[in-house]
Amino acid sequence: MGNLAAGHLTDRRGPRRIVIAGTLLLAAVRLLVPALRGSYPTALGAVAACGVFSFSVTTPQQHLIMSFPRRECGRRWPR
Repeated sequence: MGNLAAGHLTDRRGPRRIVIAGTLLLAAVRLLVPALRGSYPTALGAVAACGVFSFSVTTPQQHLIMSFPRRECGRRWPR
């Protein structure tokens, strides 16, 4: 679910914005986990949010890496 939403948003907003937003949202959820662990439903919601936000970073990150020109990768690729 995180990959699907992130892919759609990457096409509309650009990969850099989505990577930053996903990372910040994941950090916010991780900071709230100690406060949300008091009951099972809130802990389950925090775990679900961590899963969605952690997988929402991979698709735009790969899109960003693939958009780099060959010369910015540090070496020439064999032909």
